[in-house]
Amino acid sequence: MEKVITRLSEYIEYIQLCKKKSYSTLSEKSNMVLYRGHANKDWKCLPKLFREKDWFESEENYIDEVLRQSSEEFFGLTSFQKLAKMQHYGLPTRLLDFTGNPLIALYFACNDITQTDTDGVVLILKIPMFFENRIPLVSILEHLFPDAGNLFVQVNRNAINQINNNSLVMGIIPELKNYRIRNQDGYFALFTYSGKYGEVFNPIEENKSIQERIVIPAEKKKDILEELGVCGIKQSFVFPELEKQISYIVDR
Repeated sequence: MEKVITRLSEYIEYIQLCKKKSYSTLSEKSNMVLYRGHANKDWKCLPKLFREKDWFESEENYIDEVLRQSSEEFFGLTSFQKLAKMQHYGLPTRLLDFTGNPLIALYFACNDITQTDTDGVVLILKIPMFFENRIPLVSILEHLFPDAGNLFVQVNRNAINQINNNSLVMGIIPELKNYRIRNQDGYFALFTYSGKYGEVFNPIEENKSIQERIVIPAEKKKDILEELGVCGIKQSFVFPELEKQISYIVDR
């Protein structure tokens, strides 16, 4: 369903209405409602890695080079935590960010200076969700972070290959390792596909995971950002790193 909102109070009222709805899901594990904000309502719900052919085909090279040049930054992290940290700093990855906080999603739908003349959208989704430490992510990411001594991978290689050759998506409930994930109430969707670029199938768009589309008219974005700021949802909260804090102070 698509709904147009023009002010924060209207948005909150509609979110409350949505919470009372019973959405159909493809999996009994799809029991968590997540939100994602797009500054352009026509953008697809697809990780950055899949948006450019060169990025997709260079995935392993990117990761190898990051680890070669900055190995100390990733010492002691799991495969998934390494990938999440790389995304945090701008590397195209197969992870897609979500939030459990509808106000954070609304912030992202409005706060993009390159899309000020374009309507934004907040998506409400339900996808299968798993705790980071409850599934063998090291196995699914084995082609990116090889571990020759991992017996589980060796025994289950056929099953792992089947997962990676299909367009599957799983929601990850991460450990709250940094302030950004904590403040944004962050979650991830991991896309498993590693086949040919031209055959990418988008499981979120095409499996009816998107339950609601809340459109924000371009001319209302600035006003809504000001309303969110009054509620504490502003750049210095969403991006609590020092460089972002200073940027926010200078902008003000």
